[in-house]
Amino acid sequence: MGLSILIYLIGLNACKKEVANTSVSGTVLDTVMNKVAANQKVIVVSCYQGNFRPICGNLIASTITNARGEFEISFVAPKNPYGYEIRAGFDSTYYFSSSPSEEVIPLQKNSYTLYARQISFLKASIKVNNNPFNQMVISCGNSNHALTGATIDTTLYFKILPKADNKVIFTVWDPGVGKYRGLIDTLQIGLQDTTLYSKQIADTRNLPIR
Repeated sequence: MGLSILIYLIGLNACKKEVANTSVSGTVLDTVMNKVAANQKVIVVSCYQGNFRPICGNLIASTITNARGEFEISFVAPKNPYGYEIRAGFDSTYYFSSSPSEEVIPLQKNSYTLYARQISFLKASIKVNNNPFNQMVISCGNSNHALTGATIDTTLYFKILPKADNKVIFTVWDPGVGKYRGLIDTLQIGLQDTTLYSKQIADTRNLPIR
């Protein structure tokens, strides 16, 4: 056998060891409603070196749970010294996973129970009579709305967690003092699909400095 062929075969065998057919299956449960999480997104991510510890976030594969909250993902996992993780991902039906990511072991059938929280909505009626700064950011949950205008009269929708405290944050930049002004309303949300909320601000110059 020629030397070049031998080197090729050794390299080929090494490449084969670089990948692994891996499967992950399990169930996603809704921890708020105490039921299976149907149509919930599940993702597999790869990890990489961070400053202090591995960081996981590069999407490798994804799927959606069935009506029984079950999922199964099969993928080819290139050799990675920092590993792989699976978690319930963010989508339009559920909020972020409420359980930590689970380690995915290549060349093995992995099985896990994951946990998520079904979202509900905050319907926010916002009115600002005078905003000389002409800009305002309103945040709640994982959403931000940037509004412009000396006056504001609008209705905004936020995705929020039911059966939890949710904060509505109003922020403006005051160039005169070189600091932000704003306020925070903490709402105790129940299990309803939509929660109504209204806020009226007379003059943003009177908001506390944050």
